[in-house]
Amino acid sequence: MTRFASYLLLGLLCAPAHAVAVGTPEGDLDRWERVVDLRGSWQFALGDDDAWANTDYDDRDWDRMYVPARWEDEGYPGYDGYAWYRTTFALPRGSYRKLVFRAGRIDDADEVYINGQFVGRTGGMPPHYKTAYHEWREYTIPMDYLKPGGENVIAIRVFDERIEGGILEGQVGIYDDRDAPLMEADLSGAWMFRTGAHPDWTGEKTRDMEYVMVPGYWEGQGFRNLDGFATYHRSVTIPRSLRGQDLVLSLGKIDDLDEVYLNGTLIGRTGQMQPYPNIRGDEWQVQRFYRIPEDAITYGGRNALTVVVFDGMVDGGMHEGLVGIVTQQEYERLRSEDDSVWDRIRRMFSKH
Repeated sequence: MTRFASYLLLGLLCAPAHAVAVGTPEGDLDRWERVVDLRGSWQFALGDDDAWANTDYDDRDWDRMYVPARWEDEGYPGYDGYAWYRTTFALPRGSYRKLVFRAGRIDDADEVYINGQFVGRTGGMPPHYKTAYHEWREYTIPMDYLKPGGENVIAIRVFDERIEGGILEGQVGIYDDRDAPLMEADLSGAWMFRTGAHPDWTGEKTRDMEYVMVPGYWEGQGFRNLDGFATYHRSVTIPRSLRGQDLVLSLGKIDDLDEVYLNGTLIGRTGQMQPYPNIRGDEWQVQRFYRIPEDAITYGGRNALTVVVFDGMVDGGMHEGLVGIVTQQEYERLRSEDDSVWDRIRRMFSKH
């Protein structure tokens, strides 16, 4: 069964999980092809400074730290607090399905930046501290953040509250997920986020911008009591080579209602949000697929993608499933695989 089909099956057979685990131990090795091995010596500094995420920051005077290892064993016994890791890597040119940074296990909380772009976090930094020492990190890397054949910079901000700290263990590296559906743009990962309905939001970057990981409920990412409207935003590059092809936007499952805008044009909605929200009750289980009008696309440049969500109660947000852009041909192939899965399920139950 494909992962795409699994999303659909799990939505029917079980209630949605509330955990925000973002990784697994080093099993399932057939799924992953390592593209870049990042184990080894990294630049390392104690303290905290936003500038340390920047690609052009000069870190030559920093100490060196082996990754993975407890920083207590590498010359910093008893240290608790903030620290940053930085290193560079060359990404081989090639055709990849889905590039993922597998960072192993980090104690306690972390934020990851690639070429100055935020790609994800696990746990919570002060003043909203939350440990995630037990979770294995996997962060999707948008291809337009990377420089194939050139030098790329990865920076990791880590906060340790007590006992051991740092990037503790794991096969740290950049991997290609060979089980991933063939997407023209993978949109899972970090999205800009703000409360309220903002269909005309252009995604201005500010120091206090909130981010959430997609897919995932927003309750587990710092918005525990949020019911009502919220808005997701990110930009996506659509290559000129896709001009003339029918493209489909997949947003997985959204709890509860949504309206989707590309470059300010409404391209799809599920449920009634205007003039007031009206929830039937099953919308959170519906896979979102929206065809993208060609005249709404800026080919070869940045496209502003905005998703306005209304949640009635309990969980909310873009919580589960395939998030990205696929061609019509790939969409039909994926749906065909899902239909075959459902046929097998129906035959199985019809025997009893």
